[in-house]
Amino acid sequence: MGGAAGPVLVGAVADRGLFDLAFPLLAAAAVVAIGLVLRLPPEAA
Repeated sequence: MGGAAGPVLVGAVADRGLFDLAFPLLAAAAVVAIGLVLRLPPEAA
C-alpha cells in the first residue's frame, strides 16, 4: 500500500469496531511495503 492507503484502510476497519484487526492489518501493510522496497535494485534506492 502506497502513500496514505494503509492508515486510511486501518481507520476504515477501526471505524467498524474491528480494532483487533486494524493494527495487525497496518503491520502487514508495513511488512509488504518494506519487502517491496528491499526488492529494489541498488541503483533505484
